[in-house]
Amino acid sequence: MALEVLLGLWNEDLAGLEKNASEATSCFRAARSALAAFKKLRDSGALADPASVRAMYEQKQGEHRAATRRWQQADAALKTAIGEGGRLVALHKAADTGPAPAPGAAVRSTCSPVPGIVAASSLSLSRSDAG
Repeated sequence: MALEVLLGLWNEDLAGLEKNASEATSCFRAARSALAAFKKLRDSGALADPASVRAMYEQKQGEHRAATRRWQQADAALKTAIGEGGRLVALHKAADTGPAPAPGAAVRSTCSPVPGIVAASSLSLSRSDAG
């Protein structure tokens, strides 16, 4: 190359073409080698059959769709439960901060009675019963 430069025979366009040709040859050899390795693996049975790969892919896609549906149903149930919880909290806060009943007014419980527990207002204890 130094001799070509000294003699004035160096042509940059020609050098670029030679470089491109050597790169193309190198890429061709690498591709040919990869193809030979692929054929060797295919012939030895180490590679899976394309039809079975496609079938497995479709199966995985179906499993993914089913999991997505289950997740969406669970997410909807969770959002409903969260909304119901928020509604109940708001009701309890409203009940706690609501107006006080007038003195002597009857107070109704909004809670349903629990079996086996007697409300204190239904008990009448006299001093003789308590002692």
